[in-house]
Amino acid sequence: MHWRAILVESARIDGKPRQRHIAYLAGFTESATKVPAQQRFVWERIEKQLKRLGKRIPAKDREAITAALIEILGKPPTKAQRAKLDRQHRLTKDQR
Repeated sequence: MHWRAILVESARIDGKPRQRHIAYLAGFTESATKVPAQQRFVWERIEKQLKRLGKRIPAKDREAITAALIEILGKPPTKAQRAKLDRQHRLTKDQR
């Protein structure tokens, strides 16, 4: 299964509900949600996109977006987890 995280804004135009595309945050597979290195990559992309949007997305909405993504993707890695993944990546790279 492939997931896409897309932000849209709902509005009524001429009395009809419409959705306006705001941003594509990331795409990821269900299997990626189970691999810490891939989770990290997806979260980094999401964080980069949210940062790019700046104040256009209020803090309250940003929290709701993050909470919804955590349900599917799992929590973003901590600094310690990121450092561990970096060390593992360097070791793997050195063994090649």
